[in-house]
Amino acid sequence: MDRVELSPGTSTRGASERETSKRRSNTAHRGPSKSKGWGEWVRSGLLSLAVACGLASAPSLLGAGGVAEAQSTETVEFGPAYVLTDDEVYGTNDTYNAKFGWRPYDSLLLRGTYGTSFRAPSLSENFLGAQTGFFNIGDPCVVPETALEPVIGGGSGAYNPDLDPRDPVVLENCIREGLDPTTLGLNADGNRITNGVYGVEATRGGSLTLDPETSTSYSYGFSFEQPWFESFDLAVSVTYYNIEIVDSIIRPSGGFIIADCYLRDDGIRSQFCDRITRGTNTATSLDSENLITMIGTEFINRDEEAASGFDINVAFNKDLTVFGEPVELRIDLRGNRLDERSTLLVDEEGNEDFQTFKGYWGYPEWRLVNTVNLDYNDYRFTWSTSYLGAVEQDPDFVDEFGSFATGGIGDTCIGVENGGVDCRDFAEADVYFNHSASLYFRGDTWTLGAGIRNVFDQQPPIVDSSEVTAFNNTPLGLGYNLQGRTFFFNVAKSF
Repeated sequence: MDRVELSPGTSTRGASERETSKRRSNTAHRGPSKSKGWGEWVRSGLLSLAVACGLASAPSLLGAGGVAEAQSTETVEFGPAYVLTDDEVYGTNDTYNAKFGWRPYDSLLLRGTYGTSFRAPSLSENFLGAQTGFFNIGDPCVVPETALEPVIGGGSGAYNPDLDPRDPVVLENCIREGLDPTTLGLNADGNRITNGVYGVEATRGGSLTLDPETSTSYSYGFSFEQPWFESFDLAVSVTYYNIEIVDSIIRPSGGFIIADCYLRDDGIRSQFCDRITRGTNTATSLDSENLITMIGTEFINRDEEAASGFDINVAFNKDLTVFGEPVELRIDLRGNRLDERSTLLVDEEGNEDFQTFKGYWGYPEWRLVNTVNLDYNDYRFTWSTSYLGAVEQDPDFVDEFGSFATGGIGDTCIGVENGGVDCRDFAEADVYFNHSASLYFRGDTWTLGAGIRNVFDQQPPIVDSSEVTAFNNTPLGLGYNLQGRTFFFNVAKSF
């Protein structure tokens, strides 16, 4: 029997959509909007077509022993949607999506999605007033102290290019911007007045020229529940996702602007160089021309941003008997394998600035969380293990071994030339495991629980804070446990 249903505001879900948790599909970000469906403006703005088919299977031959009837139901689900939105600031935009699911057997679902979305600029991105502030930056074009000939009795000597630890690419980029990296940071007498780190003014504010973010995404995958054994349940789900965002709205940091302008080695001038203003730095009373005086960090549209990968879910349930008592075992594995994470910027001359982040800080190739539960009457014991893949620094920003890092800032080494050792700022991390355990009692009105976070007191990786956002050489906001082994106890009462 075939059934065709046409109804506004509904759609048949053929798959779980990863993008839905990240972006609001087919909805404006703010402000009143109108959606047009079937030739008239409607408040809901959604009209979907759903098609479902049910087919009874014919008898099938099961091996050589004879014929047996295998009754199953095949279903196909399809749900399209279209929305036209009118925004009071930038005009109209339309979005659409389609979801498809095919269940050839009760235990197997094949699914796919395709859709578009958009996000209008927020109020702050459009209308934030011009603001300024001050922060410290590292200027790669300033002469590092090690590049100056030592003078007996103290003081600065003449510049010696053989002692300069900076990458030749950095020097070339500084010269391209009209700077002299052999004298910058020295006063008229040749004395060094800054080590390359000094305060600058930064500006930020909204813009009415911003375009809305738009995206195109698709996903496909399967869900399977084993049908052969009644003694346990096993479900496996794998989904491939691909998301491409155009004109994503960002506010670049001052550190990023400087690094992209002076440290890149692809021979292309960064469009962010135009956001750097140089002159006499009166903010820090440094008597030297061509120091950075201001950096513009206003909102802009990034040309393209892409992400793709696999979401993996495995669930296992089984009833056990332990010392004659029933115990339910549950294992839940959730994982993500990152296939691509990249950005693209195109300047006014059409030069492309493509950057990829897979395997770098914040974007490990693998993330896994495995949870094991044992339920006995009103008690539950939980053991959870999280895994983060190894990460490294973008090779473009890895310092050469020497007594000073790129930019002229020395940290812990005095260098072989001065009787010490050569080193470089470090920003790499091996795979990371973290384990937690808890035991809970859930009564009719009382809940008691206790546990340990980071059971084995696994320490986070140690990095140089000049390379990765860190506090006391500990990376922040990247999924590592920062508290060490922690004990907790919870009590709850319902009324």
